[in-house]
Amino acid sequence: MAALANTNHGLRLKKGERLRNFLRWHDARGNVLPNGDLMSYRDIAREMGGLGHTTIARWMRDHRPATAAKMGKDPVPDRDEEKAPDPAHDAEFITLAGEALVTALAAARGIRDPGERGQFIRNLEVGLKQAKADAPWEPPMF
Repeated sequence: MAALANTNHGLRLKKGERLRNFLRWHDARGNVLPNGDLMSYRDIAREMGGLGHTTIARWMRDHRPATAAKMGKDPVPDRDEEKAPDPAHDAEFITLAGEALVTALAAARGIRDPGERGQFIRNLEVGLKQAKADAPWEPPMF
């Protein structure tokens, strides 16, 4: 298929173009093996020029849900899916996020221009809003 050849050998495509190529390829039954089985997400990713298998799974779930259901286990968890807290996993990200925040705040002390400082503070506010919206949270008890 020409779209697949362009994906593999042409200029780098934009995300929307890659998605359109994937949907055309899927609709032309490119994901169906000669024996009638469906290709895995990883095999599709390789076929599509090295896209990530999680990208393929997300596109399949979002744009071709009937095929995604036939393929079974989705390697991309649903963002709304509740996950049990894992203290070891969380500790790693708490440390990483905390260190990044300390570094950002230390660097912000060097911003002298009021407009640039205002933009930095606005970015902090947007980031805080996003962090609150990304997952359930509780205020600390201190």
